[in-house]
Amino acid sequence: MRNFSNTRLLTFPGLEKLGMIKSFYFFIHISFAIILTYFPAYLSANGYSGKQIAFITSIGFVLGFFIPLVFGFIADRTQRPALILRLLLLMTVVSLLPFLSPAIGYTLIVISYFFYSFFNVPIMGIADSMATAQAKEKGSDYGKIRMWASLGWFIAVSGFGIIMDRLGFGPESPGLFAVLIISYSIVFLVSLTLTERKAETQDRLKLKDIKKFMGNRSFVIFIIAVIFHYASMSPFGIFIGPLVQELELSQSVLGMTAGMASGVEVLTLLAFGWLAMRLRLESILLAAVLLTSLRWFMISLVSTATPLILIQGLHGATAGLFIAAAVTFAGELAPKGMKVSAQMILALAGAGLGNLIGVNITGILFDYFGSIQRTFLVSASIEIIPAILLTYMIFFDKQKPVST
Repeated sequence: MRNFSNTRLLTFPGLEKLGMIKSFYFFIHISFAIILTYFPAYLSANGYSGKQIAFITSIGFVLGFFIPLVFGFIADRTQRPALILRLLLLMTVVSLLPFLSPAIGYTLIVISYFFYSFFNVPIMGIADSMATAQAKEKGSDYGKIRMWASLGWFIAVSGFGIIMDRLGFGPESPGLFAVLIISYSIVFLVSLTLTERKAETQDRLKLKDIKKFMGNRSFVIFIIAVIFHYASMSPFGIFIGPLVQELELSQSVLGMTAGMASGVEVLTLLAFGWLAMRLRLESILLAAVLLTSLRWFMISLVSTATPLILIQGLHGATAGLFIAAAVTFAGELAPKGMKVSAQMILALAGAGLGNLIGVNITGILFDYFGSIQRTFLVSASIEIIPAILLTYMIFFDKQKPVST
């Protein structure tokens, strides 16, 4: 029987009641929302072309193919995920410092963003492994933790623009990165409060364990479904701004659209635990995929603001239910010693490969159709693939999980 010692570098009584990992999810997603929403606008306002912007923002997708696996393997081998997380966050803050210079040029932007992505990309895979472990220990569910991520995102997309205006920062201002550095620094401080569960006798990860896990048919089918689902989300995740412009709607509609999506995601995640107790995770994933296909089809038909905003109520299924179920399912399938690596593979498949495929397909179709709205029809069709795979898992795949 193992004896565990809990190590924590800082204690904040106010955050103890909220839950350390929940606080981490809340603050890290504020940071994510700020850079994903406003960094492309910063590049555009500073005169960089569409190709240059696409090249810079794709760096993270490319690194997502292997960097998460490297850090996931290290975390599994050392059994010190919280320590790895703190080091990644600290280096993320350092990598943002060059952006504070108003004279920063294209080459330095590329180099700095490369290092930012290098240290930033593995963060959520490690955090998800810690969150699912904590949820299991406390008899809770991952959705109640993930909800705080959606809440942080909602606050960021709703309020950051107002803050920038009040401070007098335009889209071209390095003030964006001053706020980001403060935001990530807060996340780093919160990470110091996370408990590091260190066993006296470690289970050492072996190559045969990796081969056995990667040969698990359920996991392979599941990962392929994740790739296609994320690929279908690209038109909304990357090109929602151009869609609003194409429909000749105001920027306030963009804010309300993003706000509706994030707000509904919070409510959906609150219900995830209840659903997970009554339905198989594969069934929840299938329902999320089908509702997402319906969402993309309806977006391809709208022409006014109100229906566009209301349709985002289905974002709770697209992101909330799917991500919560996927993270939980990956954790259940993973054997001892591969919990972090399983989440890294999930992140690589979705946020890495899926997004990379989806962004490139959407860009090609955008040029071909001359319309971003028509690409949503293709996205609705792409969801047929994960729907078929998940249906097979529910009715025909009898292979048992390898988790112990």
